[in-house]
Amino acid sequence: MCPDNARGGMVFAGTLTDGIYRSMDNGVSWTQVNNGLTDLNIPCLTVSPDRKKIFIVSGPGIYVSADSGTNWTSIGTTPLNYAINAIAVAQNNSGTANIVVSSYGIGIFLSADNGGNWSQQNGGWTNLFVNALAANGTTVFAGFEKDGMFTCDINGATWTPSNNGITNVDIYSFVTSGASLFTGTSLGVF
Repeated sequence: MCPDNARGGMVFAGTLTDGIYRSMDNGVSWTQVNNGLTDLNIPCLTVSPDRKKIFIVSGPGIYVSADSGTNWTSIGTTPLNYAINAIAVAQNNSGTANIVVSSYGIGIFLSADNGGNWSQQNGGWTNLFVNALAANGTTVFAGFEKDGMFTCDINGATWTPSNNGITNVDIYSFVTSGASLFTGTSLGVF
């Protein structure tokens, strides 16, 4: 799910077989918004740093909506058509968005051109089981199974372990709220 507070509290949910749903009343009722999608398997979604666009992974494609999910436009494909389990969009110094995706067991990929070209990231982690991605400004957060959290400034693309204060290194989810990052682990939230 993805709350979009910049648009009056709308909430979006991706499904494995029915595409995208949008709620205009904080989850009381839902409407499908799949115009432009050819594959209705939506494993992950995120909002752009300026909160004006919604990005989703749909099958092997990446789609964007600039009209609150009413219409979706294909902007590229996922790297090597891997099954993607997490997506984040970070703002770089030039003002454009960088897309970061992960594939469980394959690792993390970065595109600086809306999914046209991808580079696999190697941040010194010991496994490739990435459970979660999030972005806040130019910083990307990656949550790993057994390796904890790594952070990267998208402009420098240098990954750094960031587990100070986290007592469990099995990271499963992230939520950002303003400057705050909440991390879900197998032992609780930090």
